[in-house]
Amino acid sequence: MSRNENLKQRDNGAVSGAFSLTVSAIIVKVIGLIYKIPLSHLLGGEGMGYFNSAYTVYGLFYLLCTAGVPKAVTMLVLESREGRSRYTEKQVIKTSMRLFFILGLSLTGAFVIFSGPLATIIGSSRARATMLAVAPSVLLVSVAGVVRGYLSAGMSFLEVAVSQVLDGVGKLVFGLIFAYYGYTHEFKSELVSAFTILGVTLGALVSLVYLLIVSKIKNTEQKTEQKLSSLERKEIRKRIFGISLPITLSAAVMSIGNIIDLFIIMRRLADGGYTELEATALYGHYTTLAVPMLNFAISLITPVSVAFLPILIKGRVNSDGIYSDRARKDALSLTALLSAPLVFGISAFSSEILTMLFGKEGVSVGAPLLRLIMPALAFLSVLLVVNTSLEAAGSVRAPILSMLVGSLAKVLISYFLISNSDFGISAAPIGTVVSYALSLACSLLYALKKHRMNFPIFKTHILPYLDAALSVLCARAIYFKLLLSLNDTVALCASGMLFCVIYMILSLLCGTVSVKKIKNMAFCTKRA
Repeated sequence: MSRNENLKQRDNGAVSGAFSLTVSAIIVKVIGLIYKIPLSHLLGGEGMGYFNSAYTVYGLFYLLCTAGVPKAVTMLVLESREGRSRYTEKQVIKTSMRLFFILGLSLTGAFVIFSGPLATIIGSSRARATMLAVAPSVLLVSVAGVVRGYLSAGMSFLEVAVSQVLDGVGKLVFGLIFAYYGYTHEFKSELVSAFTILGVTLGALVSLVYLLIVSKIKNTEQKTEQKLSSLERKEIRKRIFGISLPITLSAAVMSIGNIIDLFIIMRRLADGGYTELEATALYGHYTTLAVPMLNFAISLITPVSVAFLPILIKGRVNSDGIYSDRARKDALSLTALLSAPLVFGISAFSSEILTMLFGKEGVSVGAPLLRLIMPALAFLSVLLVVNTSLEAAGSVRAPILSMLVGSLAKVLISYFLISNSDFGISAAPIGTVVSYALSLACSLLYALKKHRMNFPIFKTHILPYLDAALSVLCARAIYFKLLLSLNDTVALCASGMLFCVIYMILSLLCGTVSVKKIKNMAFCTKRA
């Protein structure tokens, strides 16, 4: 196979992988929406309070176990496969599994032991039973992260996507079954909540079993491996932590910054003359309407950087600068293709989308905030590619600094502008946009100065964003015409579909995307 054919095959695997992961993200989001509707009825306000409190704490443990693990394992496995490591792939996986089994078990134990104090700290002491029920998930997702890293190294993203869907389906099915059981047997609210969150644990178990079966099938070779000495195992563990810990910290920085920012928002709204009731309402509209829509859009573009990580790592370990440049360009092109219609589409139809999903209450406040926060997606889409490129190049600590700068900017903007009557709650989404822009500037500066990386941002983004802008103008005009004969929801859905069609036609005409690339996206099974 020629060099160009090999590179093309790898690119196809990355594109199909990104497509698979994006589809799975959409399915998981839809499952989550379906999950919450009957759950709120079965658990009631009190039960949902216990459930959400425990799930929030679980989210912190989940982050610690999963943020950097798959990337670290992917990197080490690829180094072994490319002959750039003294350790074999099997030795890396075996050591990683032992390490994260112990780590996951330890964190699960800590979750169980401190569930009481944690429940008291968050002001929901009766949520302890729910915390105990979800605690085993920490161990399960920790081990699953290792397997996902191994599969990602082989570009087996379809299998990773299926595991994520199984996790979501398991949570939905088992969660609702147990919730209904507790509800019909008239258990106390805290026990119904605990029964419900068992669905999360069983969903994680189903996903892990599937991952283990798939990885066993793909790794059919049974080679006798030389046993590692304690010093060699320590060296592998050190390398894993050296990669995964900074990646985890960079993910945690923004999450912690968001928590601090939320505390500041409430306080500064009060300082700006709002009553407690008004401040709570504004905060509620922002976090219920604007922020979830941005997070949904982010979940659709994140798979691109995940899918291109193995390609970028291979370029680095083989010292192939030309291939790395091509991979970065393709990743930027794909993120632009996905982010452009999301930025313009959600912004242009913000009021209509929020009304359809949440009703008219709060839309007059939430829609302008959504329009203000959506440009953050444009910066974040590029930031994900840049930070992934830095991680693949071995500079796993660099994104921490850029995220710190962005988080600090966000906190400062919220503190100084929210109390200003000219800004108010609008300063919160403005701070989010500025934070991602500054983080991107820092990461780009480091990548250019340290690694001489090439990021053709303007070249890859100008056409998709022009196509999206023209498409949304046409879609808005069509929407108002449809309103004359159709109701709001039907008109919105029809104009939204037409927006997508017009955008794809313009993308094809402008050469932003080709028919061949679309075919490659249809769950292509080619592997690198």
